[in-house]
Amino acid sequence: YDQGSSTPNAWLPAGWLWGLVQQSSGQYGWTRIGEVFGMPDLHELSLTEVAQKIQSREVSATEVTAHMLNRIERLDGGLRSYATVMAEVATLQAAEADKEISSGVVKGALHGVPFGLKDLCATEDAPTHVGSVALRDWNPGVDSTVTAKLRKAGTVFLGKLQMTEGAYAVHHPSIAPPVVFTDHAQTFF
Repeated sequence: YDQGSSTPNAWLPAGWLWGLVQQSSGQYGWTRIGEVFGMPDLHELSLTEVAQKIQSREVSATEVTAHMLNRIERLDGGLRSYATVMAEVATLQAAEADKEISSGVVKGALHGVPFGLKDLCATEDAPTHVGSVALRDWNPGVDSTVTAKLRKAGTVFLGKLQMTEGAYAVHHPSIAPPVVFTDHAQTFF
């Protein structure tokens, strides 16, 4: 990238707010605005970074979950990545994780971390479409092994991610597939 440009928009990742900040070395450099105020964009952190922040109580699972649910609500209409958003379940799971973590109980590395679960995994508290129109109303009423283990580990389910029909190669013709970005410089956000 061309750092010789006078503005970061020409060479820094799109979709972030940037500011010129004096760094510890005394030199000035472009930094994400959220980092200036000590608030990195939570959705840009890795799972381990989010987990560390939650488990150190720097941020709560409830705050991260609310941030992610707001982002899903704002963006997913165009992205179509979620088959089902589980906002109520996620909010309850995050509150429970916060309660456990604040009392010193950490169930594992992903305790309190919100994420999307592939719609292939059965869930007791949400429909499992498996990318199929025929199964759009199917609620198995039980968790798959993967879901049960993630639930036991204290993870937070934001929702079920859209997938190809039956986990095969193509999406059902009546279900709009999720948007896939191949150009990382392209900005939707």
